[in-house]
Amino acid sequence: MWSGIGLDNKRGKMDLSICTGCMNRDKFIEEALPTWVKIPFKEIVIVDWSSKNPVKDIVDKYQNGTIKLV
Repeated sequence: MWSGIGLDNKRGKMDLSICTGCMNRDKFIEEALPTWVKIPFKEIVIVDWSSKNPVKDIVDKYQNGTIKLV
């Protein structure tokens, strides 16, 4: 499905990143992350603006080495 266009053949990752910001949107991050980690993004950057319930536990659950939490 992802073979060819935009892939870095050495790492098997696309040369694309996804970035999202959130504050108190842990439910939506919980829904989105399982689908995002299936796509071979170079990195997934999540910026958490002091949510009441930090999203770190959600990120840790789906961490595959590409997710960066700021």
